[in-house]
Amino acid sequence: MHYRWIIPAGCILALLIIGERVAVSKISNRLTLYAFQRDYEAYQRLRKKWYTLYLFHPFNLAYMDLNVALFKGDLKEIENCFLQFDQMHLNKKQKETVYRKAFYYNVMKNEKENAEHYYHMLKDMEQPQRMQDIEIFYDTFIHSGYRFMDEVQQALKKCSKEYRADYESILAKMYENKGDLQSADEYQKLAETHFEELKQNQRRKGGTICETKRFSW
Repeated sequence: MHYRWIIPAGCILALLIIGERVAVSKISNRLTLYAFQRDYEAYQRLRKKWYTLYLFHPFNLAYMDLNVALFKGDLKEIENCFLQFDQMHLNKKQKETVYRKAFYYNVMKNEKENAEHYYHMLKDMEQPQRMQDIEIFYDTFIHSGYRFMDEVQQALKKCSKEYRADYESILAKMYENKGDLQSADEYQKLAETHFEELKQNQRRKGGTICETKRFSW
């Protein structure tokens, strides 16, 4: 007798879980669309809705805020977003995600001391095979090297379209470090072209501002 309600209850629970995942996906897509459209007021209104706060983990919301701030290029807002993570109790995976983002951000700003700091924090946490992209950036942008040029060229040959601009921009910097300015200029122009194509595709398809992965080694 008591088993009659177990199957219907299980079905209801499954439907609730599926419904929650669908809702999260829809909200993520809307937030991403607002960010790409630079409609930051609409982004903040949806971001502050009670159902958004209920459905999303605080870390995920903070990470979305950081990516939007990076997309805007608002330095003060970016710094405030990083400060949000200092107030959270992060697990190892979350720390790695934040440290990686902080490393790349400081490389972009040419803040070598801060980039060194996050590089060593990641090196203490990550397994060597997960550090390859960090090592390449560390050598290329912090120490003005090009010792990973062959690896990046091979990765460019094998990569999908979404990664081309990343590898081309790295190769441009490597050739600049090597003193081959003509090749550096050629790769930089390719990177700019493919990056613009990628942005247009993301606007059409709707990406996600929760993504953390940028490279495919």
